[in-house]
Amino acid sequence: MQGTSANQTRWSGASISVLLAIVLALALSACAREIEPPVKPDNRTTIIKSTMYIKTHRAVANILPGGRNTPFTGVPVAEMMGADSADVMLEDIVIPGLNQPVTGDIELILLNEKNIEPFILNGKEFDFFYTLNPRKRSLGTMTVVQTKLDDHGPGYEGVYMRELSIDLIATLVPKDGGPKLEQEATIIVSSPLPIPFSFDSGAAMVHKTGTIGDATASLHSDKKGNEKNIFGLGLLQIPLGGRSAVDSQGFHAMAGNVEQSLLAPSITGDNCPFDANKIEPGITGCGVSDLDTNNDGLPDHYESTLLEIGTNRAKNAGILYDPKTGEIGLSVPDGVKLIAVSINSASGIFNQRSPANLGGALDKASDVNIFKATFGTTFGPLNFGTVAKPGLSKDFILKDVTARMLFDDYVNSGGLQLKYGPLTKQ
Repeated sequence: MQGTSANQTRWSGASISVLLAIVLALALSACAREIEPPVKPDNRTTIIKSTMYIKTHRAVANILPGGRNTPFTGVPVAEMMGADSADVMLEDIVIPGLNQPVTGDIELILLNEKNIEPFILNGKEFDFFYTLNPRKRSLGTMTVVQTKLDDHGPGYEGVYMRELSIDLIATLVPKDGGPKLEQEATIIVSSPLPIPFSFDSGAAMVHKTGTIGDATASLHSDKKGNEKNIFGLGLLQIPLGGRSAVDSQGFHAMAGNVEQSLLAPSITGDNCPFDANKIEPGITGCGVSDLDTNNDGLPDHYESTLLEIGTNRAKNAGILYDPKTGEIGLSVPDGVKLIAVSINSASGIFNQRSPANLGGALDKASDVNIFKATFGTTFGPLNFGTVAKPGLSKDFILKDVTARMLFDDYVNSGGLQLKYGPLTKQ
């Protein structure tokens, strides 16, 4: 009996050891599970394939013979929600995270513009019209950068840029009833600087509601999770890279602006209550001057031409050129920060060496353009180095070089000053 009891005792001890080992293993396993890093949430944002509808209040183009800026306005198309211009996204755009540029394909599917003032050619007055060429597609790309988390309101969440090859028909109709003139043209246009966008539509924007899969909709009612729509705020187009795109008939690329949302009239009749200098939005909108220094029909705010005296909000902001060395730089007052800058040369003077202070995802340089943009950070004065031809006169630079800046509050401005002479250390 004693032997049997001893054997039972030894067996029970072994069992306890095994049991303790199992419990310890389970405990360690549970601890391991507890310290495993949590699954990261999906931070991707998907901009649903949709159509961006645009109403043009006033724009200026130099695509007609003579190269003069001629103002035009949009002709609303009822079946296109009253828009006169529209881009359709040809695919969803998936944004992997903040400050990461993503590019998708787009197509311009509507262009319906007419003159505001008569166009004079060889002493005769004409009305003119711009429409898309129905025999060709106007294709391009849109690059989107989300720079902020969604505020679920009309505030900016990021910026986008467009590049398009537009096939259009320009029609001139004589005021005296003579035969009309019609000419096909292909122009290349580009957003000179990033354009702010919001995931949420403001009351003054063009809406067409639909469900996902309806690419004609601008606002989808059945979005889930991180699915978004995109609404652009303002537009300016210039010849891509700063060089005019001219076809065999002499048509030049478009330059114009699309009206931003107008404030509703207030009780006092002041439609710009927060702008001490304006009571009406005018061409450029509240908070921005309509001043046109060179009287070409395009306000300095939208004018890329350099000026002797800057008229932009930061009056001393401008482009530096040293005729002895060919250095190009940026002059930015203390406290002023930039998100982007684009400097263009019609004749291609930036052919000496690669610019310094570039390297961002969208930064680029060629003989006709220097472009710098930052997302999530800002920049101020800097020196691109000896990138331009030396020895160029001040008059030549004023006629050849154009530039625009995007300030850190997303105000896109021209009216920049040319500072001609030695560069200080940037």
